[in-house]
This record gives sequence, C-alpha cells and structure tokens, in this order.
Amino acid sequence: MAGVIPGILMGGSIAAAAWFHSKKRGYRSTEKRGSRREIIIALLDSVWALIAPVIILGGIYAGVFTPTEAAVVAVFYSLLVALCIYRTVKLQDLLPILTEAAVTSSVIMTIVAFAGIFSWAAYTTGLIDWLAGAIVGASPNGLVTILLMNLLLLGLGMFLDAISICYLLMPILMPVLKAFGMDPLWYGVVFITALAIGQITPPVGVNLFTAANIAGTSVDAISKRLIPYVLVNFAVLIILTLLPALSTWLPVKLGLH
Repeated sequence: MAGVIPGILMGGSIAAAAWFHSKKRGYRSTEKRGSRREIIIALLDSVWALIAPVIILGGIYAGVFTPTEAAVVAVFYSLLVALCIYRTVKLQDLLPILTEAAVTSSVIMTIVAFAGIFSWAAYTTGLIDWLAGAIVGASPNGLVTILLMNLLLLGLGMFLDAISICYLLMPILMPVLKAFGMDPLWYGVVFITALAIGQITPPVGVNLFTAANIAGTSVDAISKRLIPYVLVNFAVLIILTLLPALSTWLPVKLGLH
C-alpha cells in the first residue's frame, strides 16, 4: 500500500515524459487503429496473461502460498500458458531456457552468498556499527544524510543489481534510520525507487538490455534516449524523499501502519 501513490507518481512522470517527447518529435503511429471487434479479440487473447498477477497476488493475500512460493507458481503457470495455450514455447526449447535460467540464478546466488558473508563479517568485526556511526556523524541533519544515501544508491545501481545492493546496504542503513528516528516504511519506498532507477542506468542496468532487445537496437542507443526519463524519475525520488506522507498516508488510513 505504501508503494501505490509513489508508483502512480513514477508511472505518471514517465508517461508525461513520453508524451512530451513524442509531441516534440512529431511521432505518429504507422498502424491503423484497431476496430472495436479487433480490440475485444486482442483482449480475450490476452486474458490468460492478464490473470497471472491476479493468481499470484491473490494467492499471497489469501494466504494460499507465501511470496517465495508465489515465484514457483508464477513460473509453472507461465510455462503452462506458453506451452499449452499460446504455444510460443516448444518442448525442445525447455533445455536452453532452463540452462539460461540456471546460469542467471547461479550468478545472482553467488553474489547473494558473498553478500551474506560480508554482512556476517561486517557485524562480527563491528564494521557495520562503525559505518553507521560515520554516516550519522557526517551530518546532524537526517534529511541530508538520506539524500546522500540516495546518491550512493544511484551510483551503485549503475554497477550492481538490486538484490546485491539490498544485501550490502540494508544492514548499514537500518541503524542509521533508527538513529535519526525515521520511518523504515517510508525509506523502504524511497530505497526501492532509487533501486528502480538504477535498473535503467548504464552500464549494468538490467532493464536496458531488455529494452534494447525489444527495440532491436544496442544498449548504447537506448541509453542516449533515456536521459529525460532518468531525470523525471530522479525528480520523483526527491519528492518522495522530501514528502514522507506520500508513502505513509495510505497505509495509515487503511490501519496497516
């Protein structure tokens, strides 16, 4: 619930930037607008994909399975739909898909494993307490400290994936938030927003590679077009940092916080 309003702000800012960019460059669709019948047919064809979030989130909130188990449900549901309904995946494609998934997972889990060792060693040696104290002592103003941490997150997001950053920084950040009396729920939203921006900043922005693949172009070409979107996202990040109520108002109203 804390992410609803920030999510609307982020999505709205990106949509506004895309609209302004399209107007400025005079972009026009080359496709003829679909008829009502074609739109309905397309909607019906996409039903199986559209109900996937309903099954996953509904199962979590109904207590049918945990978020971790939801990942397994999502994989098997997607595989079932791709194999049996849309037929976009064939049985002979499964081995390459599983191999690629294993490689990707092994890379992430190796980072997670070493990050766990780092966190344990940092706690054992007192490094976490020292770093937290140094951050708190750098400025008596908690807001300034949070803004500096946001810059650190944006910088790390250019080189590390979100999971690795969470494992590395969360043990350090929690004592800092406690020292300044800041709401962890609010900063959790700010933290995730900063990580999301890091997913589209080169050279290791995960979403850059996805976008380049969809557009059939290079990561370098995509990166040059991203500047306006990164700027509006950064503006939203600053707004969320300065106005904690945007993150906490809805959970408070719903009695969740």
